[in-house]
Amino acid sequence: MICGSVGSGKTSLLAAILGGMLKKEGTVRLKGSVGYSPQEAWIMNATLRDNVLFGKELKLDVYDSVLKACSLDKDIEMLPGGDATEIGEKGINLSGGQKARIALARACYSQADLYLLDDPLSAVDVHVGNHIMSQCIGGLLAGKTRILVTHQVQYAGFADRVVFLEKGRIIAAGRPEEVRAAHSSWFQVKRKSGEDVDAADAKGDAGEGATAVDSEAGDEKETPPSKGAETKNSQTIQAEKREEGALKRKIWKAYANAMGLKMLIFLSSSYLISQALQSASDFWLSIWSSAERRGCSRCER
Repeated sequence: MICGSVGSGKTSLLAAILGGMLKKEGTVRLKGSVGYSPQEAWIMNATLRDNVLFGKELKLDVYDSVLKACSLDKDIEMLPGGDATEIGEKGINLSGGQKARIALARACYSQADLYLLDDPLSAVDVHVGNHIMSQCIGGLLAGKTRILVTHQVQYAGFADRVVFLEKGRIIAAGRPEEVRAAHSSWFQVKRKSGEDVDAADAKGDAGEGATAVDSEAGDEKETPPSKGAETKNSQTIQAEKREEGALKRKIWKAYANAMGLKMLIFLSSSYLISQALQSASDFWLSIWSSAERRGCSRCER
């Protein structure tokens, strides 16, 4: 687990591991495949299933276990087309927590050897965070090498080692209890903020948990469709309709009525005067250039 204050270099460390930063010294060695869940989830304009599979072959048992581990199964049940629901560009019709969990599910489905998880818990509420830590990061991915960036220090007990960063440098690394003892004040502040969130959540702030989805996604159907079912409403992003050809007379009339008679006369007059001045300037330029040519020809004679 990698933790530290905002701007301490946690995301930069993952970028360095992935080769996304210029290395001035030292060595970086990776063995096997890498699954990466970025801090800002990247979502393509495709179905939810395609966003999770990301071009890989569908293995239904693995797919179902990934959805459950990432707490996406309840969301899918309430979407109009199940996992065949089309997601808009950049996930415009999803909440932040849903986008983060889809990105995490994509990384999990890749069945990589190494997982780099850049704060996937920041966009979800406490209950969903607990589920993801126990069922996904600590469950489905158990036995794999996982590097988790998070501010949720209450989950430090899940980690074998904790790395504490400050101003781009590793100032402590070791077992969770060792790092917690060395930086007890910082851990206490973060744990206190986590407890505050827990208390607020317990008072009934449901957030966007496993049973909550966007209102536009879940309120349209009384009976949730089965997962993967193709329905008429599964395509939520429709192509724009447009007409071709010249503008109809009623459109010009609507514009004229909206402007009023005085404004219409003023704009029409201004347009005609501007066109006349532009034509006059071109005409005068042609006369001036012709006169100059005639003058030059007389000088040569």
